[in-house]
Amino acid sequence: MVTAAILLQRSNQVWDAPQDTPACGVFFEGQVAHIHAQIDFVNAVFIVHPDEPKVLLIYHKKLNGWYAPGGHIELHETPDEALYREIEEETGLKYYQYEIIQTPSQIDRKIQWAKFPNKRNQNAQQQLVPWAVEVHDFPPVAGHRHVAFVYLAQAQTEYVQLEEEAHRDIKWFSQEELKSLVYNVQDTIATYGARAIREVMALRGSYVYGGCADIG
Repeated sequence: MVTAAILLQRSNQVWDAPQDTPACGVFFEGQVAHIHAQIDFVNAVFIVHPDEPKVLLIYHKKLNGWYAPGGHIELHETPDEALYREIEEETGLKYYQYEIIQTPSQIDRKIQWAKFPNKRNQNAQQQLVPWAVEVHDFPPVAGHRHVAFVYLAQAQTEYVQLEEEAHRDIKWFSQEELKSLVYNVQDTIATYGARAIREVMALRGSYVYGGCADIG
C-alpha cells in the first residue's frame, strides 16, 4: 500500500495517487483537500456570543450542513497557528476579537514549562490545550478519518463575516435553535454547541482566558 507517494497539487486541490493507493486517498477537483489518505488532523472551535447564550456555526456548502469554524492543520503549521488562521478565514474575527478559554491548570502548566531552558527541551513549545479531542469518520470519503482538536472560545464582538466561497451562511445559534428541525444541526455539533453555551455562561467572570497571550 503506497501512501507516501500521494501528491497534493495545491493549485487545484487534486490528489494524484498510484493505483494501489486506497480509494480514500483519491480526491477530485472541488472536494476538500486532505494531507494523508487515511487520517488527518483538524481543528474546530465553538465560539460563544459575547453577551447572549449563543454559539457560532457556519453552513458548509460542500458538506451541506452546519459546523463549527475550523479546518485542516497544514503540514507547515502548529495546532495553534492553524486554529487562529481558520478562525479568521471562516469568521473574519481577528485574534484580538476573541479569547480561547483555558483553565487555570492549563495556564499554570504552560508557565511551568516555560521555565525550562530550550537546550533541555529541544525548543519545545506548549500549545493551547483543546477543550476536547475526538476521532471521527469523514463520510464523503470512505475509510478517511479526522483527529479533531476541539476548542472553546468567547467572542468579544458579535460582528462576524461570511466566507462566501466556502459557506452559505453564518449564524449565532441559541440552544433551542441547535435542537430545531428547521436547521437540522447534526447531533454531535448540537451537543458540543449546547455544552459550550452552558459552560461559558456558568463560568463567565470566573474562568481564565488564554487567547491573546498565547500568540508567540
